Formats: sequence, structure tokens, C-alpha cells
Amino acid sequence: MKKITHTVIMFISMITKTKKSSYYLYYKHYDSIVDKYRNGQYYGNLLKRIKNDKKINSDAEIALVKNKLLNKIGERDVIKKFGKPVFKFNHDNLPNINILLYREKLGKHKVKTEYHFFKNSLFLYSYTFSNLSSNDKSEMLEVIQKKYFNGDSIDFKNEYIADKNSNLILVNNNDLSFSIYYLCDLKTAFDKISEYMDFKKTEAIRKEEFIKKKLYKKL
Repeated sequence: MKKITHTVIMFISMITKTKKSSYYLYYKHYDSIVDKYRNGQYYGNLLKRIKNDKKINSDAEIALVKNKLLNKIGERDVIKKFGKPVFKFNHDNLPNINILLYREKLGKHKVKTEYHFFKNSLFLYSYTFSNLSSNDKSEMLEVIQKKYFNGDSIDFKNEYIADKNSNLILVNNNDLSFSIYYLCDLKTAFDKISEYMDFKKTEAIRKEEFIKKKLYKKL
């Protein structure tokens, strides 16, 4: 009886360790995906592209949740419509920024979907596809052109779409991935992010100066 009990305890212990290990790997996997957003520069690069590319106005409206402007959408709205995310990331060094991450299918394609919130207001969401063929990418671009421009051609490398509410669509097409970004009120969010990053930079400089002064007195 003791031997059986000992075996059961060992088995439960193994399951617990496996679960902890699996959770750690799960967390590290998704944490690495959103790692590029940690310093805020990724958002800044999107703004640079908006500044450099040509804006093409569309009469169509970019919509995600029925009867709601994009920048009025909160986390609850997204979860209510799409269910529980596979991962939620709370920025440790960018306060008030949260990211919901989903894995889903659009048509026949697997896609990673991200929703970015600043103070619980959506300011960016994106679809990122991997392993798309050239034909698949062309099909995606054709769908966007048909939906927002009745099929008229758009140079997505140098142009972006703006709807009547000033929401934007950018496409990033490279060999590794194919991403579609939907931006709403990104500048407001990024201005706040920039303010905070400047504050942290100043704080770090002051801390370094304080350490040097302390060292100077000691030596």
C-alpha cells in the first residue's frame, strides 16, 4: 500500500512539474513575440512610415465591432467578440499599454492577431501571416483593394489607406511574414509613450550621475 501511495505521489509531482514547465515555455514563447514592443520604438517606426508614405483616402469605413469607432473599443469588446485571448501582455516598462494576442484562421490561413490598448482604448490591431505564397499575398492585397477601393490598385510599399474616420491601414510585406496593421489614434498613444520613455531616460541619467558623485566622494 505504501509503495502504491509513493508511486501516486511521484506521478502527481511529475504532472505538477510538467505543468509548471509547460506554462513557463508557453509564457516565454508569447512573451518573446511581444518583446519588440517593450521600448515603444516599434510604434514610432509605424509613425515614421505614416509620415513618409502617401495617404490614399477611402470612403469605406474600417470597422471591427459593430456600431463602435475603433478608438472607442476596449478590451471587453474584443474579448466579447473574439473570446479569451491565448495571451495577455501588460507592459512592465510602458504603463497603460496592454496587448491581447490571438491565434485564429482567416479563410484558409493561420494568423496571429494582436490588439493593442492604451488606457483600455484600442489604438492598433494587426494580422500577421506566416508562410504565405506569392499568390496568397496577392489574394490578400486584392481583397483589401476591393473592399476599400473597388479593386483599384494601391502601392502598399509606399502608400497607406485612410478611412473617413482617419483610421489607417498599413501593409508590411516581406520574405518572412505578411502583416496588416490597422491604426487608430496611434499618435495620441505614442505621444504618451514617448513622454514616459523620455522620463525614464532622464531618470536613468540622474541615477547614473548620482552613483558617480557617490563614487567620487568615496575615492
